[in-house]
Amino acid sequence: MYLTIINDGDSQSIARAASRLGSLFNSSVTTFNVGKFADLSLAGNLIDIIDSYEDREGIIIANSAPRHDLAKKWENGTPFGYFRYKNLIISSTIDGNCLSLVKKLKLVSKIKVTDIKKVLNWAKEENEISDDMLINRIIKSQYRSFDYQPRLVKWIYDYGDVPNVELEIKDVIDLEPSIYWIDNYGNCKTTVLPEEFDFKPGEMVLTNFGELKCYNRMKDVPNREEALVIGSSGIDNKRFVEIISQGESASEKLGINIGDQIIFKKIINNQKNKNEQ
Repeated sequence: MYLTIINDGDSQSIARAASRLGSLFNSSVTTFNVGKFADLSLAGNLIDIIDSYEDREGIIIANSAPRHDLAKKWENGTPFGYFRYKNLIISSTIDGNCLSLVKKLKLVSKIKVTDIKKVLNWAKEENEISDDMLINRIIKSQYRSFDYQPRLVKWIYDYGDVPNVELEIKDVIDLEPSIYWIDNYGNCKTTVLPEEFDFKPGEMVLTNFGELKCYNRMKDVPNREEALVIGSSGIDNKRFVEIISQGESASEKLGINIGDQIIFKKIINNQKNKNEQ
């Protein structure tokens, strides 16, 4: 059994969640920190982690659950939902952009959303948990991805389902074309698929970060040139476009940050430009 946690907490909090999840399944856990209040980064990295499992059995839990601003509408942060994809059980917070790329890539049609109180009452009836003080602590917990989410996926794994209401994936918010991750080399991963702007190798594209030439692979880009390439991130044959600078940091050169919107304004045909000069 493979287990992965994607979380916006620090190393200490993620270690706690990993220890709880691993102990429930008697298995090691891979962890990934996307940074604080980072539902956009969570959305993209959730897709990458799902893709990494291929057809193998596993469990992924993802959490980005601020309590401020719009999140005040929830009693104690966004609810947790879950869905199955191939041989995976995936649980995630549902607010913000967390599941927007799951929607865009059409991985599922519905998300099963849980209410903590109802699930814990069910768990008590099933003799999975009996301590009323523990139940009350879980309900009020400020760290539900430690106190609740690992238990939730264990019960889903053991019982198949827990009490839930279905959320149509169409009701999840759409994601703006944007930068969801910047890797160690300064390569900027976008939420955009090549077919969304008629990506063609050799052609120039005008973006809000300047004119960028399209290349199929990173190795084809000349040294120190900024470019658009089809990256490794995504799922199956759907791979996201990246902004890179060969041998340098595109993020630093172009001033790109996680969360920045990207606008593809128009295609500039190279041959036409040459003929006009």
